[in-house]
Parts: sequence; C-alpha cells; structure tokens
Amino acid sequence: MTGPSVLEQVNELAQQIAGQGDLSRTIRAAIERSKALCEADGAALLLVDNATGELYFDAVAGDHGQRAKQIRLAPGQGVAGKVAAQSTPLCVPGRGPRTGLRRPR
Repeated sequence: MTGPSVLEQVNELAQQIAGQGDLSRTIRAAIERSKALCEADGAALLLVDNATGELYFDAVAGDHGQRAKQIRLAPGQGVAGKVAAQSTPLCVPGRGPRTGLRRPR
C-alpha cells in the first residue's frame, strides 16, 4: 500500500491549520507539510521588512533553516525577490545555483 494521496495530504494540512490557535505554530506546520507534500528538500515563508523593503525568512523547514534565516533579499533579487516584486508566481524547473543572496550586516 502506498502513502496518502495528495488530496488526502492537503485535506490533512487544512484540518491541522484550522485546528491551530497559535499563528506561529500554524505557519511552522504549514511549511513542514508543504515541504512534505512537494517532496522538497526545504520550504520557507519569506516576509517583507517594512523598514527596508527586503525579504527575510520567517519560517524555514529543511537542513539549512538556521542559515537561511540570516539571509535577506532585496526586492527583485533572486527567485523569491522577483516573485514578490512582480506579485506573480514563478515556476522554476529543476535546481540551479542560487544567486543574489547576502547575509545581513
């Protein structure tokens, strides 16, 4: 027998989110489930720093979570910066070198 279907996994995620009362726990659960659902090495939620306009990693699932939380992206920088600047989704097939990342000062 195989694991749960994608629909079952999405339904389980929705139920878990609906049952959470703590926003931080809800976000972490959603990131972890999204990572598993997509069979990804990692997943993250980036937010905009209103003071600088930069994107920062708020929640990260995967092996490089703590390192990722030190990275900030300028608007339009990297894949996430482009998605945020253009307010449109972007499909990036496969993997490639990451560019445009910098550590905060």
